[in-house]
Amino acid sequence: MTGRSPKDPFVSSRVMLIGTIGLISAFGLASSYLRDLTLTSVFGLARTLDIYLLALAAPQLVGLEAGNVAVALLLPRYAPAAET
Repeated sequence: MTGRSPKDPFVSSRVMLIGTIGLISAFGLASSYLRDLTLTSVFGLARTLDIYLLALAAPQLVGLEAGNVAVALLLPRYAPAAET
């Protein structure tokens, strides 16, 4: 057979990496739901909450784009090191 064996360390580390990223993503999603639930229970459907969410949108956008740029710049540099 030409495929990799299940006990291959490269496959094992890749599975661990995918699992870790999945757990971090699930935690981020759960915490955002908790934040939204807390905000709506405190403020309700009010103008104050709308203003808060609009004020929060710009910093989130900048942070998201900064993260995307960092990944685009750093991933090619460190990808060969991860393969060895």
